[in-house]
Amino acid sequence: MKTEGKTRSRVILIVLAAICLAVWLACGAAVFFADSPAFAMGMAGFARQALRGAGWTLLAAAAAAYCALTLRRRSDSAKTVLVCAAVILAGCALAFFSLRDLVLDLPYLSRPAAASLHQLRFAEDILHDGAASYTLEGVSEEGGRFSFSVTHDAYLAGLEQSRGGGELWAQITYLPHTDILFSLEYETGSTAG
Repeated sequence: MKTEGKTRSRVILIVLAAICLAVWLACGAAVFFADSPAFAMGMAGFARQALRGAGWTLLAAAAAAYCALTLRRRSDSAKTVLVCAAVILAGCALAFFSLRDLVLDLPYLSRPAAASLHQLRFAEDILHDGAASYTLEGVSEEGGRFSFSVTHDAYLAGLEQSRGGGELWAQITYLPHTDILFSLEYETGSTAG
């Protein structure tokens, strides 16, 4: 009877681990394939960030579940108990920090924050595998500095318009906690408008 219960617990643990691993790999694959500049803005950018947060949270939950099951089925040394408790606490912290900004931005999905940026700078960062990321940086009318990932098309449009003369402004809407740009319009002139 006792070995049957241990065998059942091991099977449950293996199935749980396999499910967690499959979901984590699926989240990782989705983030890997969606980690292109085309998914930098809007709901696609928010979804990409949510997948990252979900992946890290799932990894933390799997580690915490394993430690909780280890503590439940054994009466090991104080060292094992401390290590498992530390892993569970670290997993809770990782889950909290992975999801905090996403949760704080949920109210802004229907009505993103808005700003007018000037002193625009554009940056292109070519990664080791040939992929590139594009960044728009600017200063708001209140003096706040902003930096956002943008799509390749938004990057090229901004560069082209910045060469046209006059000061280039960007009218943006964004999520304030995850810094995901939702909309972007360029204007030339001396004031935002």
